Amino acid sequence: MLDAKHVFTEVILDTAYSWLCKQRRNFPANADIWHLRFHWHTIRGELLQTLNKQDYTFMPLSVVTKADGETLHLWSSQDALVLKMLALALPDALALSSLCTHIKGHGGLKTTVSDLHYSRN
Repeated sequence: MLDAKHVFTEVILDTAYSWLCKQRRNFPANADIWHLRFHWHTIRGELLQTLNKQDYTFMPLSVVTKADGETLHLWSSQDALVLKMLALALPDALALSSLCTHIKGHGGLKTTVSDLHYSRN
């Protein structure tokens, strides 16, 4: 759990909402993203309160079959929004190891390969 100093903010919520709207802009008319967007003025405050009370419950994944027969497992729009908020909030809440070479400034792939090569010799 995130402690009291790591609460979800309006900035994180708005950033995640913008990301979600962009990701789902081409979804069909009956997709739940349009309900979320239409009622956003109401949902926004309630969602922020629920998250900061640590009382949010995820919905089950939906199974969607596309016209070409491909099957997708899809989070609800609100759940996808919350997951994005977590992804945005967690780096500030967790200590970042210097061994995480996928993070910019931590060496990248070349350093990782070099370290592995020298550790074998």
